[in-house]
Parts: sequence; C-alpha cells; structure tokens
Amino acid sequence: MLIRKLFKFENAHIVRGCSTRRCSHSIHGHSYKVELLLEAHALDHGQMVYDFGLLKQGPRTLIDAFDHAVAIWSGDDPDYITACQRPPASAFPSAGYAFPFRPALSSSRECSSC
Repeated sequence: MLIRKLFKFENAHIVRGCSTRRCSHSIHGHSYKVELLLEAHALDHGQMVYDFGLLKQGPRTLIDAFDHAVAIWSGDDPDYITACQRPPASAFPSAGYAFPFRPALSSSRECSSC
C-alpha cells in the first residue's frame, strides 16, 4: 500500500550565478511543494501504513524550517549573511527605512498582467 502527504512552503533566495541582475542581486521567492510517499507491505498495529501525527516530529519540522525563510548560500558575502541573520527589529529599526522607488510603468499606462 502506498500513501502520500503533500507539504507546501514559501522560501526566498538570491541566485548569485544568474545571468540577469534581477535574480543575481535581488531576493525573490517561490512556492514549493514536497510530496512524501510512504509504502508498506503490511499495516502497523493501528492498521495504518503510517500515523500522520508523527509527521509533526520529523518531515514537517524540517519543512517548517524553510517556510517563509531566506535560503542563504554559505559562500555569499559575510556582511550580507550577517544582515540576513539579524532579527527584524534590528534589521528595520523603528525609525524606518527609505526605499528608493521608481515605477516601471507611467501612470498613463495600464499593466496588461494585472
């Protein structure tokens, strides 16, 4: 008998070796799906292939570590790694940050993908 469990999570990264500046210098994220397949030739004492409640102790814990996190390359710039590891309060002080913004589209044009 074969059973499966689907896990979904969100994760962000930078692709340093990418040919486009957008991917090689900007943090961007993806939605991921991991499917766990379990096979048994006999059922356990509870007449189950596997008790899904036990997934919270193993695979779910591992996947949760990646959910809404940033994957950092160990060979990246040490200052960047340190900045990513700071708690949000120190990374974004209450005084605030000013982020430069330049819209890609002028106000007179409509976005065709919206």
